[in-house]
Amino acid sequence: MQEPVTCKNDFWDHISHQSAGLIFGYKEKTFLKKVPGGWLVRILFIKGRRHTRSGIIFCPDPATVWKEGGIEIEWEHIRTESNPNRKCHLHRLKTPQGWVVKEFLTTRQVSTGEGTTGLSLAYIPDPGHEWTMEKTGTKQQEDMKPAQV
Repeated sequence: MQEPVTCKNDFWDHISHQSAGLIFGYKEKTFLKKVPGGWLVRILFIKGRRHTRSGIIFCPDPATVWKEGGIEIEWEHIRTESNPNRKCHLHRLKTPQGWVVKEFLTTRQVSTGEGTTGLSLAYIPDPGHEWTMEKTGTKQQEDMKPAQV
């Protein structure tokens, strides 16, 4: 019989923390864990003392170059869309073999104040990092769009 696996508090390497009040007062934390063949990336959104949403995705890195190879570990803002009932933030994270795309959605009914949150993660294979972005010049200056090839 196999022994149960126990996780220590230091299982994850904490790599970033954002405390901006951009998402109705939420905080965001990003963690990494080296696993065979690559990394696990964990995203945690927190409001107050509760963990409101969490997601984990695998990113391949067979040569283990991410932390040692000088690839900056920073989420890049792509787009924010909002109206009185919802706000959606889209970001990407460069990995050794591609990108992790993160969407965080917050909904709230103006009349009742009730709402929910959602977190989606996707991995995009792009070993040459050909997916480039440029400023759009729209009213929301932070918005990015794919660069023309």
